[in-house]
Amino acid sequence: MSEVNVIARGHYRPKPRPDITIEGEIWKPRSNFAAAIGVTDKTCQRMNLRTAYIGGIAYVPMSESLREVAARARRRHEPEPVRRRRRA
Repeated sequence: MSEVNVIARGHYRPKPRPDITIEGEIWKPRSNFAAAIGVTDKTCQRMNLRTAYIGGIAYVPMSESLREVAARARRRHEPEPVRRRRRA
């Protein structure tokens, strides 16, 4: 048998990305934001939040994104709002 020299390397662990501030707005990496609200990065991507790519990392504005996620929140089997009828 021939021997293959393999260099054993540890698992790749990306460095934690810091939050950044742009014009008073806090921008957080999308993957960190997704973990904070309890969803995956892919789900957060599908929410179509405003995103800026800085250094190859997707950042989302913290306060605006939280407002948008809160506006979409619904309870299970929440009935549609009842429309009032016009009286003739």
